[in-house]
Amino acid sequence: MQPVARVSVAEYFAMEDASTTKHELVNGQVLAMSGASYRHNRIAMNVAISLGSQLRGSGCRPVGSDQRVHVLATDLDTYPDVTVICGDARKSPADRHAVVNPTLLVEVLSPSTESYDRGAKWVHYQRIPSLREYVLVSSGEPRLERFFRDDDGSWRYELVATGAMKLAACAASLRLDEVYADVPEE
Repeated sequence: MQPVARVSVAEYFAMEDASTTKHELVNGQVLAMSGASYRHNRIAMNVAISLGSQLRGSGCRPVGSDQRVHVLATDLDTYPDVTVICGDARKSPADRHAVVNPTLLVEVLSPSTESYDRGAKWVHYQRIPSLREYVLVSSGEPRLERFFRDDDGSWRYELVATGAMKLAACAASLRLDEVYADVPEE
C-alpha cells in the first residue's frame, strides 16, 4: 500500500464511490489497496465459505473483502478479508457503503500488510465496541491467531497451529484443514 494523498472523509467517500479499485483511509491518507495473491484469495474464500455454512440461520452473516468497515472512533475505513456481523448491519452515518458493527474480523496476512494488520490496524479495530474477535490467518504456514475480548473488555490471545479454532463470538470454528484446503503453494 502506498500513500496517495491527504483528503477529507467526504472527499474519500466521493473518490471511493467513483473508483474501480479499493482504498483505505487512514488518518487523512488514502492508501491504495494492491491486489492480493491467488493463495491469499483462496484462503480468504475458504474462511468465508466455512463461516457461511456454519452461521446460516444464526443471525450472524459473513461478507467478503468488498465490505467496507468504518471505525467511528478513529475514522479508519478499511476492507477486512472477511467480516462477520451478528444482528442487523449498522451503516456508518457518514458512509452508506460502510458498516460500523462487525462482531468478527478476519485478515489474511501477507508480507506487505502483516505489520500493519498486527499493528496500526489492530489498534483501530480495538476501538470498535461490537468487535469480539479478530483473527489473523497466515498465508505462509497453517496458523491461526485470535484476539478475543474478555467480559471485562480486555483482549486475550490464542494461537492454533493444528486442529481447529473455536470462535466464541459467533459460535463457529475454523478448521485448519478447511482454511487451507486446495490452497496452492506460492
